[in-house]
Amino acid sequence: MFLELVAVFAFILPTSLWIYSWSISEVPKYFTKPGTKLHGKIQTNLRILEQNYHPSWWCPFGTTQTIVRQIFRDCPTLPFIRQVVM
Repeated sequence: MFLELVAVFAFILPTSLWIYSWSISEVPKYFTKPGTKLHGKIQTNLRILEQNYHPSWWCPFGTTQTIVRQIFRDCPTLPFIRQVVM
């Protein structure tokens, strides 16, 4: 029983998440009016929008990406000095 659980979590689960993340990959959509200056700049300067976006295999869903980002983000402490302007 223990070996089956290890096999699921060590091999089957990551493999299925990887396959799923590649199956949902698609070219990002952007909405501009064709023929405008903005549309031309996007097509010439943002070539990455023509490639497929593949989410990370270990966190393929948008909600989990948001949660993981909040948990593992680096929040440096900023110096704070309060001043009163008169």
